[in-house]
Amino acid sequence: TTFAMPADELVDMTGKDVVEITSVDNNFEPRYVKVSAGARIVWRNGGRNNHDILPDVDGAFEGVKAADMPPGATHTVTLDQPGDYPYYCSTHGTMRNGMNGAIRVVPKG
Repeated sequence: TTFAMPADELVDMTGKDVVEITSVDNNFEPRYVKVSAGARIVWRNGGRNNHDILPDVDGAFEGVKAADMPPGATHTVTLDQPGDYPYYCSTHGTMRNGMNGAIRVVPKG
């Protein structure tokens, strides 16, 4: 699966074992990241509101409900398969508008 991500917003974090993405009220920072296969993705709620994290494609990775993601909480998944993993917070947007982002997983090496 591929997802259109602006090249100037795609943050290269390949080679890192752990990549952190922060939920800040109505944004994910960074919004678009490129990681190596096997990277652990940690979403941290650094905002004032609860956030859910939902994959755009059901089953692409384990999401988290807003009730389980209050301010200060984290949610971690490991992405082993290359491809694009778009996601969003349904409390503050949709995959097309508002609070959304994507992870591009590339082969290790």
